[in-house]
Amino acid sequence: MFVGVELKVGERPDAILIPQRAVVKVPNGHIAWVVGADNKVERRDLVVAGWNKDEWIVEKGLHAGDRVIVDGVQRVAPGMVVKPIPAPPGPAVGAAPGAVAPAAAVANSVATPAPATAPAKAPTLPKSK
Repeated sequence: MFVGVELKVGERPDAILIPQRAVVKVPNGHIAWVVGADNKVERRDLVVAGWNKDEWIVEKGLHAGDRVIVDGVQRVAPGMVVKPIPAPPGPAVGAAPGAVAPAAAVANSVATPAPATAPAKAPTLPKSK
């Protein structure tokens, strides 16, 4: 017999959640690309605490209101000028899993991170017999 267990391990009231596809893993940690007030791309080093569902929990490196690039992160560079468009919620632009959106849409999709409201949770593990 198996049961599902969901364990609440704590809350991070000042953490920010961003889509996992917006975070790039680099040799010394994690980064995200942010669109500044002048529509220029900026690199932000992140301190992540893990993830909740399909979002990273960011403890440092982003602020509420930052515009984070969520699609086309491989195509941007610091100082690049972009024309940001709101990113749709959910998986990558284009709907179907694995679909590739046109470069113009991909390179400019941004999302504004929201404060973390969901508690951080441990993965659901099956109970041993």
